[in-house]
Amino acid sequence: SRWYPGAGIYREVRLLKLEEAHFKYNGIELKTISMDLEQHSATLQVHAECSAGSVECEVLDPSGTLVASGKDTLKLAQCRFWSPEEPSLYLVRVKLIHNGNLVDQLEIPYGFRQIAFDSERGMTLNSKTYYMKGVCLHHDAGPLGAAFSLPSLKHRFHLLKQIGCNAVRSTHNPPDPKWLDLCDSMGFLAIDEAFADADNW
Repeated sequence: SRWYPGAGIYREVRLLKLEEAHFKYNGIELKTISMDLEQHSATLQVHAECSAGSVECEVLDPSGTLVASGKDTLKLAQCRFWSPEEPSLYLVRVKLIHNGNLVDQLEIPYGFRQIAFDSERGMTLNSKTYYMKGVCLHHDAGPLGAAFSLPSLKHRFHLLKQIGCNAVRSTHNPPDPKWLDLCDSMGFLAIDEAFADADNW
């Protein structure tokens, strides 16, 4: 084999213990419904699926200051936009209130950015033409094996940054969630690949 493929359990196993009223697993969707690049403003929409109760939301800026709160639509002024050069991440705190009590809460890092593709300008990021300079990265770590190691991946990402890399493609299976979190926080555009069909290369 060209690399050590690994076998068995090589990522965290998670067991969720939930209250009777709770957010459904992967049931929260965050969506930027508008951005004004000149005014540095953005509007975030939160859709949360839950078994019972009402939803309250808060947004904290990269310094930890509360900048917006509400039910499902939150407007932000003086918004810092995400890019590989300045990976500004906000924290969206979604709370589930049932019978007057906080019964579930999720904190989700979120970057405000605008990506578009067209035939003349190619890819644009926050309205500026942007070139991806990336690599394909297998989930294993060579002689370290296939078990996910956050310190190892941080080291690899630091090395990639040093050579000017700003994008990574997970080959050839969905990466560990912490892999994607690290892309967000360290400033990498990510292609989250489900699988590749080598017969059609």
